[in-house]
Amino acid sequence: MAVKPFRIVYVSAPIKFHEDFLKSSPIIRPFAQIRPFVYPVGIILRNDDVIDIGVHLNDNHAFVLRMRGIRDLMNKVILLDKKSQTLRGPPPYYVNTYVRQWTKKLVPEFTYLGDYAYTTSV
Repeated sequence: MAVKPFRIVYVSAPIKFHEDFLKSSPIIRPFAQIRPFVYPVGIILRNDDVIDIGVHLNDNHAFVLRMRGIRDLMNKVILLDKKSQTLRGPPPYYVNTYVRQWTKKLVPEFTYLGDYAYTTSV
């Protein structure tokens, strides 16, 4: 599944967790945290329909959550993005190029080995 040129599209909605899961790990900093929370820390694309997400629950326990149905979700996102025809946001590679240029300027001895990926087509 690929769309060219690629775009970063922000999609957000609350992910609902069962109350028993949220309460399965105690809140270890009640002075800073008043309700249970899940914080994502990593993602693994298993295939075009399944992702595994590493999460911390209440900054106390770690879990790997498997989400299925990603293919349908991504197809909907792609269709909605194509229909919106939004022009907001930077062009592809803009942020990468900006960070790379400033890194080279601020740290001259830094060698970025990924330039090849930006100058060749796959």
